[in-house]
Amino acid sequence: MFQLLVSRLLHPELYSLGFPHGGIGIRRRAERFEPFWREHLSRTKAQILEWTKPSKRITVLGAGSLLDLPRGELLNDSTRLHLIDGDPTLSSVWSRQKHPNLTTEIRELTGDLIPWLEELKKLPRETGGSAWAEALKRVRGRPPREISPLPEEDTVVSLNLLSQIPLTWQMLVERELKRIFGSQWIEEHEESWLFAAREGGAELVARHLSMLRGAKRIVIITDLEYLFYRGVSDSPVTDLPIDWQLGENGDGEWTPNERSEQFSFELM
Repeated sequence: MFQLLVSRLLHPELYSLGFPHGGIGIRRRAERFEPFWREHLSRTKAQILEWTKPSKRITVLGAGSLLDLPRGELLNDSTRLHLIDGDPTLSSVWSRQKHPNLTTEIRELTGDLIPWLEELKKLPRETGGSAWAEALKRVRGRPPREISPLPEEDTVVSLNLLSQIPLTWQMLVERELKRIFGSQWIEEHEESWLFAAREGGAELVARHLSMLRGAKRIVIITDLEYLFYRGVSDSPVTDLPIDWQLGENGDGEWTPNERSEQFSFELM
């Protein structure tokens, strides 16, 4: 895809973090599952609109494709809206929003993922003992990269970042360990490397929260829990292990059926 090629050429570090692929994937899923996402997106927009009033200056961290941002209501003659995200493909999405009070910025928000990834690529190839785990601790031991300060704002919105940051780090750890040791090693040592990745994720989350302190008002939109529905049937993909009950207004809810097992884990 042309967008990915441009991102790889102009933003190789952000491309290596997987941000362009992730952003494009979200936009595709949003279009495909629009009826199922509609209620969640509507509620998120309503909450952001309520909690950001009144604000003259708003910065949105992790603005993404603006799917859950009430940009029409936020953008007016008296409010300045600044969007920040790490996905370079969003430039084309944001450019469609024409307003003199809208500014945008592409950058990696943690300040640490890029140098941490470079250190990850140096992990030792020995599979015995805990050499890789000790090396992973040294990755996190690097001095934090200085993060560009946020503009002085009335309100800063952290949009889905608090859960995405640790999952991004976990994905990078898994990717590099799989590259070094292979898929079988990943499966056999899943508990240990997930635990090691969790420590780094928690550290990144703490730094993100510290980054928000300068604002007069902070709005955090995040996941607190993930629910997984695992099918226990060999039926075709159309025979889903969950049922969708669609209401008159397009809202509804997922419910496990007799073909499913429910799994969950807390993110915070």
